[in-house]
Amino acid sequence: MKKYITTISEKLSWLMMALVIAAAGYFVTSCEQEEDYGVPVITKVRIVAKDSAITEGQMGQMIVIQGKNLSSTMHIYFNNVEAFFMPTLVTDKNIIVTIPGVFPTEINNKITVVTKGGQATYDFPVLIPPPDADTIPLEYVPDGEILQIKGKYFVNLIKVVFPGEVEGTIVSYTDKLINVKVPEGAQPGKVKVYAVAGMDSTDSWFRDNRNVFVNFDDKPICWGGDAYVRDPETLPSDFPVKPISGKFYYLKQDYGDNQWWVQETVIAYCGDLQVEGNPADYDLRFEMWVGDTKFDKDWFEVGIVDAGFIEWKPYTANFGGKVYEKTGWMTVSIPLEKWPNIAGKPLKLDRFGSWKSQFAMTFDFAFDNFRIVPKIRK
Repeated sequence: MKKYITTISEKLSWLMMALVIAAAGYFVTSCEQEEDYGVPVITKVRIVAKDSAITEGQMGQMIVIQGKNLSSTMHIYFNNVEAFFMPTLVTDKNIIVTIPGVFPTEINNKITVVTKGGQATYDFPVLIPPPDADTIPLEYVPDGEILQIKGKYFVNLIKVVFPGEVEGTIVSYTDKLINVKVPEGAQPGKVKVYAVAGMDSTDSWFRDNRNVFVNFDDKPICWGGDAYVRDPETLPSDFPVKPISGKFYYLKQDYGDNQWWVQETVIAYCGDLQVEGNPADYDLRFEMWVGDTKFDKDWFEVGIVDAGFIEWKPYTANFGGKVYEKTGWMTVSIPLEKWPNIAGKPLKLDRFGSWKSQFAMTFDFAFDNFRIVPKIRK
């Protein structure tokens, strides 16, 4: 019995000693590992292909972060965006990593590396493209209605500001399209788009009021379809076309084939306005609404003073190959260089129309704001 108790005591003693040794070993090992981590330091950033230091980078670019005490890296941030990295591409002195292709919501122009030994930061701007505001599909939009802006890099938007320094309400946006409510007090001109990465102005003008020949208000039609100028004050509530800027032209009529002159489809100008400049730099621009017409045949005859007439067929390749049908209001441009004899001539609208009905179809169009304005260039 005494021998049995002694054996148990010896076993317990050995067990306690083993536990003490293991704990001591763990403590020593942990202290050694903690000391081995060290505080991380970033000394430079270079490209992968060769040992060439860089001071800024681009989204999607692969780089090497160099320094010391980097082997226990847990997180890497560019601005406030965390980057994915492969642990196998991390050593004590180098980290190979790709700059994320995600737009940051905050920009501090720094790389931040977090390790088990601490955190290191390094000044390194990532070249983030600012918003690129391009065109306005419908330039004339009433207060309180939705204006669309096309472009790219619409990410982390802050605000949209209209001429007159009034801010619109952003309803929705993707990286290529903004829907914004037009505020009261908005004036003609370019619209500014602000984002975390910067600001840009639209290439199109909102409510472009430059060189307007006919708007059916203070610049009336001279002759032709004047009986079809519609006044918003007298329109019934169920009228198929809603006004966008005061009075406008609208006609819906069925025409048979081989009708070569239809006077009620003519919008003529008889004033003195003309524009000086190179025709290659200008467009004839206007707002158009298309209803129950599939504009894939027939055409409008369009005249510029002293330069003659062209057959405007937007569905052909010469004019962009677009078939219009039930479009709602939109802004349309015809480059002035489409008139072959326009060189050296005054840039002055003669008339839009007549409609040329080679094939029977329904004429269902509205028009407004005929103007000659600078071409939109990127």
